[in-house]
This record gives sequence, structure tokens and C-alpha cells, in this order.
Amino acid sequence: MTFRGADAPDRLAWALEHGEVLRPREWAAANIAAGLTLDRLNEHLRRASEEEGLPWTTDLAPMCYRPYLSFADEADYERLGPAAEELSRRWPDVFGDDWMQKARR
Repeated sequence: MTFRGADAPDRLAWALEHGEVLRPREWAAANIAAGLTLDRLNEHLRRASEEEGLPWTTDLAPMCYRPYLSFADEADYERLGPAAEELSRRWPDVFGDDWMQKARR
């Protein structure tokens, strides 16, 4: 249900009156959960890359901020190690030498 357009006030009033049947938590888990959002983003980027004739080599790695960046999958620290070293070499003020080690803690 969206709340745009001329009927937005009526839709909002209906949602307020019938909120118990909308089940927003379940809807959010099914439609905007982190894993699902990442899958959608990867699919969009893959398609855009293919349309441009560019290779798609790997999906984005799932990340968490707790409160700092960490990867959801432990294997991504090793897999993305070379990229982390490149970031540190190119932008040392932003990505210090040990930023991946700190993220792992």
C-alpha cells in the first residue's frame, strides 16, 4: 500500500483503522530485509554491468555496522583483503593500514 496521489488521505485513514491486519513487521522482513535488499542491489548492478558490456565478477559482500563496518561472512575478510590493501594504499587518510583488522574485532 502506498500513500501517494489524491487518494493518499483515504488510504492513510484506512491503514490507521485497520493497522492490525497490515502486519508491518512481516511485510518489512519479506520486502526490505538486509539480505533481500543486497540481493536486489546485486541483481541491479549485475544487469547494469551486462547492459554496458562490462564484466560482473562478484556480488557485493554483506556488511554490518556495529557500530563500525564488519562483514557478515568471516570469509569475506580474506576474500576482500587485496581490495582493502588497495584502499589503504590509495587513500591512507581514510583507510588506515589496519582498518580491516579493526573491523574484524
